[in-house]
Amino acid sequence: MRARLALLAAAVLLALGLAALPAAAMPTPQPQRATIRIGTPAIVVSQWPFLMAKVRGTFDRMGLDIDLSATRTEPLSMQYLVSNSIDLTILSPGAVFTTVEAGGNATIIGGLQNKMTYALLGRPEIRSLQDLRGKSIATDQVRGTIPAIIKELIKPSGLEADRDYELRVVGAINERYAAMVANQVAATLLAPPWDTRAQTEGYTVLASTLTDLPPLQWNVYAVERNWANANRDALARFLAAVRQNAEWLYDPANREEAIRLLAAELNADEALIRENYANMVASNQVYSRDGSFDRGGVERLIALFASEGLIPAVAPIERYADSSFWEASLRY
Repeated sequence: MRARLALLAAAVLLALGLAALPAAAMPTPQPQRATIRIGTPAIVVSQWPFLMAKVRGTFDRMGLDIDLSATRTEPLSMQYLVSNSIDLTILSPGAVFTTVEAGGNATIIGGLQNKMTYALLGRPEIRSLQDLRGKSIATDQVRGTIPAIIKELIKPSGLEADRDYELRVVGAINERYAAMVANQVAATLLAPPWDTRAQTEGYTVLASTLTDLPPLQWNVYAVERNWANANRDALARFLAAVRQNAEWLYDPANREEAIRLLAAELNADEALIRENYANMVASNQVYSRDGSFDRGGVERLIALFASEGLIPAVAPIERYADSSFWEASLRY
């Protein structure tokens, strides 16, 4: 009897000792590995923190396999998303607005570039907005974010689309750039590094979203709601990986490595990427530091889309965006 009591006491003491161990000493359950299929119109500088998470292995350490592909246009990205051909897309919020209004079950879950950094560039002979009268301007679609921004940037000149200039559908950013170089159009809207490249080649900056428009949300992460709700933990890890790499990118100690890695990933000239770093990271800090979207920037874009007749009316941001996925990412 005495031996049995001694064994029982030892077992109790062992159990109490285990309970008293710090949490760090207990084994941490490993998250289930997941694949996220990502589509985006083009793989560009504006995706810097996301691309660093991929190149630097952060997604892999988070238990995520990233399948990345270029879709060429935002409408195609949204088609693939709502049909579950991809799981997540990186694009402008406007594509989500119009998809939701058309009945698509999509939502924004995070922000990548929280300041729009487009420049309207013209051929060397185009010296001012007034010189666009009677000319063609390349865009990616008839109605959407790119044409809306082009019209907003040209508006101070008094010129109106269809009456004073033509918006010509050409395609993705590389195709719009090529059309301008080939003199098929007089101007187009370009993002880094294409705008920097065009400037070095003598093309004229006619207007810029950073200097000529109020702050507008740019690239966001969008998902199909049903898939997202079934994969909340994978998306939380995804946004956490993005946040870690945004923090890494903003550390000046990592500047040269960030430039080298992105230049290699995009097969771009390091000198151009260095200029983009100075403009987008050091000076204007356009990237979301924590993976969240800018509420004010999204709301201003909603108002612009409503004024253009692209959505029926100004609606609450919750119709198009869900911050709960980002909030869940903070536990990683």
